[in-house]
Amino acid sequence: MRSNRKPTYIFSDPDVLQKATEKMGFHLSQVFGGERPNTHNTTRSNAFPQQQSFEHDKNDNPFPAEEIEYLITKMTPCKAPGNDHLTGAMLKPIVHSPLSTLSKFFKLCWNWSYVPTSFRTAQVVPIYKKADPTVAGNFRPISLTSVFHKILERCLLSKLLSTIKSLGISQGGFRHYRGALDQAFSLNMLIH
Repeated sequence: MRSNRKPTYIFSDPDVLQKATEKMGFHLSQVFGGERPNTHNTTRSNAFPQQQSFEHDKNDNPFPAEEIEYLITKMTPCKAPGNDHLTGAMLKPIVHSPLSTLSKFFKLCWNWSYVPTSFRTAQVVPIYKKADPTVAGNFRPISLTSVFHKILERCLLSKLLSTIKSLGISQGGFRHYRGALDQAFSLNMLIH
């Protein structure tokens, strides 16, 4: 721990902890919608065009153990754990033990186009920003996800980056040097 850190505040209402929890839950539901998507809906929405399928050999493993090992060794050790209570620092000393299993598991996720519910579930923790710690709006939520989910996402990143060049020039979201301000500026220039 760093000794020069400012004290952290825990959101709590002076009356009752239950009231504080309800207040924070209400605030987050107002800001972020509060609706959980239906995970059991099997029909595909027509709001988005049908994506082209990515052809790959089912016997080929797109997640070699060496890549997973590299990603585990490069994980930041001081990150907070998700629902699995595991951190990158815990995996580094035993990095060789789970490699084969993780490689096979990630291959299953890839072939089935499915990830476990525990990977899609995050623990949301409010982090104090500034001002009055009894006001829910003075906190920002962070999502703590499973360390294995983070590894899978990083494995997928290299595959996505190789296909991202095929995106249209107007696609700017989540691309380097194409932030929201750049896109807004471009739109403004096109309009005027």
